[in-house]
Amino acid sequence: MATTTGTATSDEMTRDLGSFLSGLEKWCLVWLAQRMPQRVNSDHLTALGLVGMLGAGISFWAATEHDQPLWLVGMVVGLFLNWFGDSLDETLARVRDAQHPKFGYYVAHVVDVFGAFFLIGGLGLSGYMSLSIAAVLMVVYLLVASEIYLAAYAVGDLSDPFHAARSDRASDPFRGWNILFVAQPVRGGDGN
Repeated sequence: MATTTGTATSDEMTRDLGSFLSGLEKWCLVWLAQRMPQRVNSDHLTALGLVGMLGAGISFWAATEHDQPLWLVGMVVGLFLNWFGDSLDETLARVRDAQHPKFGYYVAHVVDVFGAFFLIGGLGLSGYMSLSIAAVLMVVYLLVASEIYLAAYAVGDLSDPFHAARSDRASDPFRGWNILFVAQPVRGGDGN
C-alpha cells in the first residue's frame, strides 16, 4: 500500500488485489492479452464491458417482460462479457505499454457507473427487484463508488476496503447477487 501525503499522482497509486484467485486471474489476463489480435485495443474491451452490462440489464427486463426466464442466460453472457472486457482492458494496455493512467482511471470508472445503472435499472424494470429498492441500491452504489474513487485519488490506494471485491470495480459486489434473483425472484403485486 502506498502512503503519500497530499494528492497522489498516477505513478504513486498502487493496486492491491486481495482475492485468493487474484494470482490466477492476473496470469490468465496477461496470457489472454499477449494473444489478443493487434487490431483489438483496450478501448474496444472497455466498450465490450459496457455493452455486456447493458445486455445483462436488458436480459433481466426481457425475462419478465416476455415471460421467458431463458433471457437470464443473456444476463450471464452479459456479465461474462463485462468481466472479460473490464478486466482485460487495463491488462492489454499494460502489456502493450499503451497506458494512459489518469484518463484510463477516469474512463474506467465512468463506464462502471453507467454499467451499474444499466444492470440495476434492468433489475428494477424487470420486477425481480422493486423500482424503489433499485433506486436506493443505485444511490448506495454511487455513494460507495464516490468514496472509493475519491479515496484512491487522495491517498493513492486502490486496495479493497471491504476485502470482498476489487475496489476499483465497485460493481463486483453486486454480481454475486444474481444467483439469488434467479433462484428466488422478488416480485411485487404490481410487478414492481
